[in-house]
Amino acid sequence: MTSKKNYTWLCLVVFLALAAISTIHLYGKRDRFKMKENKLPQLENISTETWNILAERKVFFAHMSVGDNILDGVKDVIADNDQIKITLVEVAQSGEIDRPMLAHAKLGHNTRPLAKIESFREWMKKIAPAKPDIALMKFCYVDIGDDTNVEALFKEYRNLADELHADYPDIILIHTTAPLCSSPVRIKRSMKEAVKALVGKAVTVNDNLKREQFNELLRKTYAGTEPLFDIADIESTTVDNNRCYIKHKGQDVPMMVKAYTNDSGHLNELGRRIVAEQFLITLVNIVSKQ
Repeated sequence: MTSKKNYTWLCLVVFLALAAISTIHLYGKRDRFKMKENKLPQLENISTETWNILAERKVFFAHMSVGDNILDGVKDVIADNDQIKITLVEVAQSGEIDRPMLAHAKLGHNTRPLAKIESFREWMKKIAPAKPDIALMKFCYVDIGDDTNVEALFKEYRNLADELHADYPDIILIHTTAPLCSSPVRIKRSMKEAVKALVGKAVTVNDNLKREQFNELLRKTYAGTEPLFDIADIESTTVDNNRCYIKHKGQDVPMMVKAYTNDSGHLNELGRRIVAEQFLITLVNIVSKQ
């Protein structure tokens, strides 16, 4: 009996040792950083007059948990900037968008990106009579991973975008990149990643690689021609304008900056504020050109 217990403990020790080695192999090389070519625009460069234009617009944002983080960041920014007078309202019916506001609603179910596409299609039907000026949906990081057929998902998204452009030509559609995750910020998360690697399952860097493939398709298709809110680019850019990435499979895979998250996926107070500022700037840039 004692021999069996010793054997069990030996197996456990060996497994944990392998997990530790796997962790070192995966993330022993720290996140790399390189100077980003274009600095993110700054909030203070926007005039009060321009903010007032945005305050007179109807915006609809469909999202899930990271979207909640971003909206909390928007509240933080508004609280510290008296010139930004935007009202946030969670809606359930199209008639609730009856005045200028940043309306928002839950989008489908996490881990089911096709259901989110269908959910946004249904939301657009609901809100169309209210004639919003701008609309956007956002995938969550859990919607795209190592097992995602990126080309097929992008095809479905592009079909949706083309359909919405045709059905609602007066509504400006903003395209958003999928959020990223950071390399593990906690020992427990590091060990989980190592165990996943040992049993042949995907780890964060592989998931981010697929997210970046989807995001690149978005950028190549829409950047420069239609509005694009590049969440992944913002999340992987440090406050001093360096790009965070891991070298993996011969590619530079962008990673969320660790300082922006407490759990490797959701945005903390710093991260949500930085992304929220860029969200507001994206909206301002759109309305200032109308």
